Amino acid sequence: MKAYTRNLAARRRALLAQSAVQREQAAEATAGIRHGLASVERGVDLVRRLAHKPVVLGLGVVVAALLMAKPRQAMTWLGYGLTAYTMFRRAHSLLSSQDPS
Repeated sequence: MKAYTRNLAARRRALLAQSAVQREQAAEATAGIRHGLASVERGVDLVRRLAHKPVVLGLGVVVAALLMAKPRQAMTWLGYGLTAYTMFRRAHSLLSSQDPS
């Protein structure tokens, strides 16, 4: 009976070691998948936030289309747009900070 118990304990130790190795291999194999899924989740979160702002979403689609069609020209126009947006923000903040008295 003692030999049976020793064999059983040895078999258990071997199976535990084997399962530990298999868990490590599975974790390594799924690390890339987890990274990819995290990127997808960030993209889905961004789309959900933009869904509440359809103008921003529409502008994003237009910008993406321009970048795919003519990247150099799109970058020029994006620069113009950013400059105009910055000027608008500054003018808006100056006008809203003045006293209407």
